[in-house]
Amino acid sequence: MALSDKLNILFPMAVNDASLTVTPTPVETLPESGLLNSRRDRFMRVLGTTATIKLNANKLDVASGLALGYHNLIDGSTIRIRLYDGFNQTGSVTHDSTALSAGTIKPFGEWVPGVDPANAEWQLGDIFPQHYFYSFSQVAYQSIQIDIAAPNNTEIDIGRLMLGFVFEPKWNYEWGSKWEWIDEGDENTASSCYRAFTFDLNDLENFENDRYEYEKIKTTKQGDLLLCLQPSATGLERLKNTAICKRNTDISRTRHRANANKHTDKYKEIV
Repeated sequence: MALSDKLNILFPMAVNDASLTVTPTPVETLPESGLLNSRRDRFMRVLGTTATIKLNANKLDVASGLALGYHNLIDGSTIRIRLYDGFNQTGSVTHDSTALSAGTIKPFGEWVPGVDPANAEWQLGDIFPQHYFYSFSQVAYQSIQIDIAAPNNTEIDIGRLMLGFVFEPKWNYEWGSKWEWIDEGDENTASSCYRAFTFDLNDLENFENDRYEYEKIKTTKQGDLLLCLQPSATGLERLKNTAICKRNTDISRTRHRANANKHTDKYKEIV
């Protein structure tokens, strides 16, 4: 499936928290419950080089995207995602991603000959949180299994698991979209840095508008989501433009002609 050039927003759906299991058992002080918490300082840790995550939906549902946020997976790590139409990983497999690279390869121009090895990946978790985002054609599911292989890790950390609906507009956001790196520190105060994204969706058809408004209302300003401005981007461009955010603006729509609706939105990265 070709990666999109358009805005993708992953709106997470509710899952059955009680069904969440991780193998091997996470560190006692950093349990699996950290996967479903939107706070950046709450995460799950598994010791070793592999991890398997399983959970159920609350009922038969549909999904079109998944994210693993705030992970620490380094060079050579892979992720495999399987969705099933039965509970507890039973029934038919409705989607199998196969094993996919979890990293962001340095493209030509960012890759430094003689310094970087071939297929070097960006490791910028100290600047931009590392988020793995995967979208797919919408399928029905009742359970999911995620297999992580990280041969060069000694421990696996994941701060947020999101499974849900990916919104992608038919017409992309307008020219003039704004990317901000906000540094709230000064010469005497330690920095608190985060990104903000502002854009106009000028031509949402009525059916798109209805779904976008519904997802924003359901998520609320307090709920988190994953924003990816251009999934097909590579290297630093993809890292800079993928973030777990909260909505910073109220929900407002302007209908400027028949079957054409405008939204102006700002999303701020969770600090």
